[in-house]
Amino acid sequence: MPPLTDLAQRVAADPDWAEGYRNALPEGHRLARAIPLVHVTGLRDGVAPDLCVAFERLLLDEPHEISTSDHMKYCSDATRNAEDLIGLGRSAYFFAGRACPVFGDVALAYSAECETGHTGSATPFDTGGLILGYILGNLPADSVDLARFGRESLIRLDIWRDTFAEYIAAYFPDRVGYWTGRPVRSDPEEIYQRPGNSYRAWTFEVRFSEGHSIYRHLSGWCAREAFMTELRRLLDLTPLTGPDGVPSPLERFLLSGRLITPAGDPDFCGRMEQWIQATLGL
Repeated sequence: MPPLTDLAQRVAADPDWAEGYRNALPEGHRLARAIPLVHVTGLRDGVAPDLCVAFERLLLDEPHEISTSDHMKYCSDATRNAEDLIGLGRSAYFFAGRACPVFGDVALAYSAECETGHTGSATPFDTGGLILGYILGNLPADSVDLARFGRESLIRLDIWRDTFAEYIAAYFPDRVGYWTGRPVRSDPEEIYQRPGNSYRAWTFEVRFSEGHSIYRHLSGWCAREAFMTELRRLLDLTPLTGPDGVPSPLERFLLSGRLITPAGDPDFCGRMEQWIQATLGL
């Protein structure tokens, strides 16, 4: 069964759990309303330029947006395969409040308002990690059944924050545990307590069916030092303004005032998550 199956009934059946849940739910809703969405991407070091598009190209080229997986050179075939198995449709990907360094060199955080005008869905885990076998538990071995598990876990984009509030209240009595630990109770398929599973097994993945402007509702960003060096090199090579006096997209991004650490940070994802917790008052 999907992780959140019959959550209300499972909570109600345990008096101690139910009391803690009731006490934590208001704070869960506060957190859920404000938690930003994070997209990690980057320079794509070591990858042939004809096989992918680095983030700096999205800054320099129209339409200056985080692409959906329709963009054959921005997202991988593995991503599209997972989408096809689960039936997601082509999507742009974000984690709720968390940044995963395996996806690149820069973490971009967008405020909750970024969802306005978008369609899409969410899941209480990383769908690519599920299909690729990075998430373990009492899960179906057959790919068709595993895809069905992923499909049955889908949450509509317009209600995912309410579901996230309930999830936080039920599984993280200390809200910071969403970033520093793991759920305190098990789920039906024992994903949460499975040794070896990383936070990708219990982090909410949020997907837009449309591309998202790099700038729209950007609240903060953080990058590796090498990424900052490359962006500054590009800035030196790129005219700062067009003939109409409008700042270039690259200048607009670098000078947006949203940069968390100007020099970059080797642990840029950890720094981003610390900043998110601070902005949430945790």
